[in-house]
Amino acid sequence: MQCEEQRGRSAPPGVGPAFSPADAASEADLDGRNSPSNIIDDNDMPPSKPGLWLLKTKAEARASTATVQAWTIELPSRAANTVLGLIKDNVPELDAIDLQHIRRFAKARFLPTHLIPETVAVSRSRSASERDGSSRGSSRSRSSRNKRRGSVPATLHLIVSPVSCVDEDTLTELLLKNPPFVDDGFPLILREVTLPLLPPTSAEQAELWSQQYWPTIYRKTNPFGPHPSIIGRAEEEVLADNNVPRLMEMAKKVAGETKGKCCGAGVGCVIIERPTGKPIEVIAVAGDGRHQGFDEVAGQQNPMAHAVMRAIGMVARKRVRSATRDPLKLNQDMAALDINRPSHTPAPGAPKYVDKTLLDYPLTPMERKAFNKDNLIPDGYLCVDLEIYLTHEPCVMCTMAILHSRFARCVFGIRMPKTGALTADGGGLGYGLFWRPELNWKFLCWEWKEKDPYDGDNYLHLFLDKKTQV
Repeated sequence: MQCEEQRGRSAPPGVGPAFSPADAASEADLDGRNSPSNIIDDNDMPPSKPGLWLLKTKAEARASTATVQAWTIELPSRAANTVLGLIKDNVPELDAIDLQHIRRFAKARFLPTHLIPETVAVSRSRSASERDGSSRGSSRSRSSRNKRRGSVPATLHLIVSPVSCVDEDTLTELLLKNPPFVDDGFPLILREVTLPLLPPTSAEQAELWSQQYWPTIYRKTNPFGPHPSIIGRAEEEVLADNNVPRLMEMAKKVAGETKGKCCGAGVGCVIIERPTGKPIEVIAVAGDGRHQGFDEVAGQQNPMAHAVMRAIGMVARKRVRSATRDPLKLNQDMAALDINRPSHTPAPGAPKYVDKTLLDYPLTPMERKAFNKDNLIPDGYLCVDLEIYLTHEPCVMCTMAILHSRFARCVFGIRMPKTGALTADGGGLGYGLFWRPELNWKFLCWEWKEKDPYDGDNYLHLFLDKKTQV
């Protein structure tokens, strides 16, 4: 069988689609003239800089985009507690939406630019001019300014309640009947603002939201994903000794080997173990083998022979091999050198390739070298504490195989927006299966972003159709 040249195929995009405003209102959002509810958070887009990028969980991706509308007013600082008590007593559904990550009171100078009152903005510019020495008045003029400032009461901006809890007319009527708006004659200006609905998952995200929406609090935890301390320790280990580039190159190489033998698509997988205090051990190496024994021209393929499925099968064989104390009792299909000999006779009428459906035995010298080495820590369970490195984002089937095999960590190189099941952001399927509360296992997952993953003629096999499941 001859291997057909791939034609008309394009590489999966490294970043999501560019943002294009749909109308004039959206354009106004970009320069801060309107509410920032449509502002695109750069953290929601796939990474564009080289390096190791932690994937967002599905809940984190939702948290970065979900917003809620709320009422806000400006009031004298001395009346803050009075008005807050009034709101709590008269808005029964005030706690229906948890906004504890939002600062209830904020001084004007800490508000986002688009929410700052004009008087404060002018005051800021004057203060800057005075600091620059461009506007230096006499001591008498400065004294006059200080007296005028003292005559204006200090004010705060209050998040009154979510818009869904009370309508504008009811809230206006309530406030106008009570101080400071009734006695002191303080002007009531009720404004609707956009707030992030869910807590931030990092200090950087809290800072970004404070600039886009409203002063936001980060409580040094992540309710939607792995704790920052866990991530920090894991990334320190993964990046140690510059192992990631080496392992990704190994995955690319085995992908080229199996592609060159016309076994399957240009997809590669490397599984490692990280013994305590020792260098990493390469446990299994596998390329894609979906076309092995099938007519590729006729569109036939073996979905069980994806690179991930083959690599996990090889780990299983090595587990059995290491657990067998007496080599003479070892099944032939577990032996390193006799792996191609079937362990049983196929049933009458069974498909021709029934014995090799999983294709979990070496096809190339690189695969055999890793398979023949008995380097697994004894008495292990499934793939617990193992790490898997992939050239491409795996499909739903392979992702669930990674999850049910109990891998600890996963790193992949190229996003597959039409078929990949790991990413939760960037316009793909959005499944984020590596960290879902309804599933019985979770693992850390990163995208390894390179300047050009297809650099050089040796890696042209990595170009896949966007709909290819890997």
